[in-house]
Amino acid sequence: RYGRSKLNTTALNAAAKILHIVDFFLANGNQKTVVKAGAKYYADTDGDGVFADITGAAVISSTSLITTEIINNKLIICSTGEAPYVYTQTGNIALLGGTPPNGKFCRVHLGRLWIAGVSSAKYRLYYSQAFDPEQWTTGAGYLDIDPDDGSKDGITAIFPSFQGDLIVAKVDKLYKIAGFTPNTYKIVPI
Repeated sequence: RYGRSKLNTTALNAAAKILHIVDFFLANGNQKTVVKAGAKYYADTDGDGVFADITGAAVISSTSLITTEIINNKLIICSTGEAPYVYTQTGNIALLGGTPPNGKFCRVHLGRLWIAGVSSAKYRLYYSQAFDPEQWTTGAGYLDIDPDDGSKDGITAIFPSFQGDLIVAKVDKLYKIAGFTPNTYKIVPI
């Protein structure tokens, strides 16, 4: 079974709380553990507990919680009110290419990156072109999830795919996104 008995031997950022840890595996089996501590990101370079700062020029909130997804050997990082970032296991994190929305949540479903939690469109669920998380024009789009239901918080979570459907939550409602292509997507209350 994969896993580690020890993460590291020294503090990453003594003044900051660790807000997220993810094991990032490439298709070839290469692994890096990526950690968000305060306003910095770190990656374990060789699985030996030695972490390198991979923040680079990124400006990161020290308190925002994040979600991560892996698609096409890219770790996608989404957080509250910030542009999505990407990490490929080399160099530093960078802004995700294209024109993705600045959403709180991201999830991969049917080869597309889905993003929600955009403050100006709280009920909108965006999706990228199939198999290209950096293409947000051609082949991309969005679904409005019951915008007139009175929910002031909008979408509050995107759950992993379940039995071929994507599950989306609002404070007191669940929806599934059925279908396999934009022409066949259907929003179904659960």
